[in-house]
Amino acid sequence: MHAARSLFYLLLNREYPVISRVVEKRLERIDLEKAFLGESIERLDQIESLLVQEDADVKDWPGLSGEFAALATWLLQDVKTSSSSTDFDKAVWSATAERLAKQGLATHYPVELRLQIHHWVVGTCWSEERRESAILFPLKAVGLAKEQAAVAYHGLVEQMQIIESLQLGGEPGPESEMALSSIPIRVLAIAEALNPEIAKNAGKALQMQLTKLGPRSEASSRAEVDRIWNSTTINALVQDRNSIAHVLSTEGRAFTATVGRLDRAQAHDLGVLASTLMAGEILSRMQGVTERSARKWAEQVLWQLENQNLVHLEKDRFL
Repeated sequence: MHAARSLFYLLLNREYPVISRVVEKRLERIDLEKAFLGESIERLDQIESLLVQEDADVKDWPGLSGEFAALATWLLQDVKTSSSSTDFDKAVWSATAERLAKQGLATHYPVELRLQIHHWVVGTCWSEERRESAILFPLKAVGLAKEQAAVAYHGLVEQMQIIESLQLGGEPGPESEMALSSIPIRVLAIAEALNPEIAKNAGKALQMQLTKLGPRSEASSRAEVDRIWNSTTINALVQDRNSIAHVLSTEGRAFTATVGRLDRAQAHDLGVLASTLMAGEILSRMQGVTERSARKWAEQVLWQLENQNLVHLEKDRFL
């Protein structure tokens, strides 16, 4: 709730004038004005006041459903080709943290209530270690939840939660081999599932999925990804997957050598990549979202706020 308020506040005000203008134009397309953001903030403040009066633990505070994240993502779509979402994401969290501190709630705020804006796709966190790792996205709201790639991604999120909660793989070792070795397989399988026409070439499928983040430009979010995931690192990931899946014994890619260097940090690196793959898919599908669908998301958000019919905290509420 605090995070949703912070996001709407930054979209409404002029701290980010380019983003604010883009969002205003998008709202006009669905017959709404910027007053929609202001009214939403007022309703969030009212609900927040009631929760404070009830002395409810912030860990138990409810939030908005996936339609909120889908709508916010749709509103931000015209920014993705010209700038990175990293600074804006930090600004949303900074505004959230400042408000929490004023209310004395900062130390009690669970990571699952924190919004994450990843390549201009809005989701929520679950990880204390890597906020961008296997983010919870509004897959149901955008019609992705039942597709095979989304089901596999859901499984990856759950697996990453287990790895982190059990502190598996802090150091490479046999006790975490099974948990960690499947991560490269899962991530490439998701890329292949999202690009079935080239499913037999995992490297190409991964590269194709990354193009869905938008055209290359130095200021775009995709530029950040390209610096990390280039042809060399993608090929290395494919070789890791092959070594694990086929127990290869070729020099430098023996199964034991590959799994012997896997640790939790590397698993989270791949979790971030998985988030990026799903963000790319959502961005691609947002291009086909009709104004009628976006309007329905807005109506659902308004209905939730007007009726205080919010969603209680569940780690998979967006999935």
